[in-house]
Amino acid sequence: MALRILFDDSAVLPDPASAVGSVLHPDEVEPLAELGELFSALIDDLGAQSDAAYLADPRWDDVVRAAAKANRIMRSHEP
Repeated sequence: MALRILFDDSAVLPDPASAVGSVLHPDEVEPLAELGELFSALIDDLGAQSDAAYLADPRWDDVVRAAAKANRIMRSHEP
């Protein structure tokens, strides 16, 4: 569900720059763009495979690191 929201519904990950001002702060663009690139490559390669296949892929750790970085920056804007 989170993927559907980030990629399809809000289109934040495919183009984070377009969400600045409405959903994102400017400093969130770079880490979300990196996350989008990493995750898009994984989705392109693995498609509808199981969660286990995604978790077992050696690139998954890079996705997790990018997501953690984006999360830290996004949380820094919380009141």
